[in-house]
Amino acid sequence: MIPAQVDVLIVGAGFGGSLLAQILAKSGMQVALVERGQHPRFAMGESTSPLTNLLLEQFAQDYDLPHLNHLATWGAWKANIPDVGVGLKRGFTYYGHPADGSATGVRGPLAVAASPGNSCADTHWLRSDVDTWLCDKAIDMGVHYSDRTSVTSVTPDTDERWQVALERIDGECITVDAGFIVDAGGRTAALADHVGAKSIPFADYPDTVALYSHFDDVALAEELPQLGAPETAPYPIDWSALHHVFPGGWMWMLRFDDNRVSAGVSVERWLAMEVNLLEDGGWERLLARMPAVEKQFANAKRVLPWMKADPLPVRLDRVAGTLDGAAWAFLPSATAFIDPLYSTGFSLTLLGIERLAPLLLSGKTSPSDLASYEAAVQRDIACVARFISANFAAFPDFERFTDVSMFYFAAASWSEICRRIGKRERAPGMLLSGDSAFWQGFADFLDGKCTAAEAIAPWNIAGLADAQKAGMYPANLSDVINAADKLGLTQDQMQDIIEKADWARCD
Repeated sequence: MIPAQVDVLIVGAGFGGSLLAQILAKSGMQVALVERGQHPRFAMGESTSPLTNLLLEQFAQDYDLPHLNHLATWGAWKANIPDVGVGLKRGFTYYGHPADGSATGVRGPLAVAASPGNSCADTHWLRSDVDTWLCDKAIDMGVHYSDRTSVTSVTPDTDERWQVALERIDGECITVDAGFIVDAGGRTAALADHVGAKSIPFADYPDTVALYSHFDDVALAEELPQLGAPETAPYPIDWSALHHVFPGGWMWMLRFDDNRVSAGVSVERWLAMEVNLLEDGGWERLLARMPAVEKQFANAKRVLPWMKADPLPVRLDRVAGTLDGAAWAFLPSATAFIDPLYSTGFSLTLLGIERLAPLLLSGKTSPSDLASYEAAVQRDIACVARFISANFAAFPDFERFTDVSMFYFAAASWSEICRRIGKRERAPGMLLSGDSAFWQGFADFLDGKCTAAEAIAPWNIAGLADAQKAGMYPANLSDVINAADKLGLTQDQMQDIIEKADWARCD
């Protein structure tokens, strides 16, 4: 039951909305959480990264939510919530496929480890399970929840609060007096029209669509000669976020522990039209251009309906503000969806929560406070879109794509270690969005003024862009020790930090 008056009303009970609701409720705020659909349900975005897991650990500590630690590593997950669907993600793996559809021209793999072992590894989230679990935790903590509930009107009143009209699927109508409203939804932000947020295109970004589902009986890549990994691979390639890139797009394959596979493609519209991707048989027509991948799916059975996103990228022009004095904000997940390449969605949303939750808890929701939040989120979104666009341009040339990818892994590893050693200020934003020098280096690389290795050098603490490694990049803390001076430490100081840190222990 939703009470007549709450401190914060959150619209959307996905992982972000449920997590923010927990943080606020734990601190004593009256929180209402409403959901247009109901759990369990499918959601795009199923693969985590070290930054995602680190933020979950941070929230667990900062807000006394120890159960969030269960989501932070595969080992903790299996030990504490084994009934919640999960997959082991040891790293990021990429193969390049030629435009002519031949099986002999497959390039790669590029394999970049995210962990040195299973216990501390990243995860794939079976979102139907995880979002349900997080929502249930919010309810257990006193969050007032209503599903199958739509927002019908949002009106600021004279006290700079909101009068929000809700309607349940059974026709029941509810009016809630809320001090603040948050849109934590996904691609179709429920509050956009009510607060005047408008859809705008990304600048210089390809027009893309997506098709995706879940499958059983997908063969292991390591069993296929065209996709087999070398003995030097830093992890079993099927237990990673497995990607296939090709001119015009890319494909993801995420294997869960029960061997269900989440698979989908994100492609430019010209290619989608060429193979009639979104029509019956489109999936099979696209796979026929990648014979090695086609063999993986020879006996596969689709176990969920096809999901489509047309177009895939969406973006709103506003993130936060006030309307007649009443304050509102969107989480990044409701502000924009770019592309699932590099698993940036979870981290974008968690960084948004990291910024927004303290404002709500402290009452610092003035127009200037919200403008700062909006600027930071917009900066993150713009940088991710700029980076993903460069990847699409590089897909036809696997070596070029490999060079572009090094910027993500440099920024990600740098951000993780900076946070681990208490130097968070040196890693501002998603993909170092607040570091102009990093992005100038990226621009110089794209313009041909320097190599990727030269551009990322000041932030390269993971031994990246090393031709001698032949695309195999294990998670090796000795690289961090050797690069200690880039972080303002001596090698002995970094060695001491690592020897004492729980996060550095893994098997």
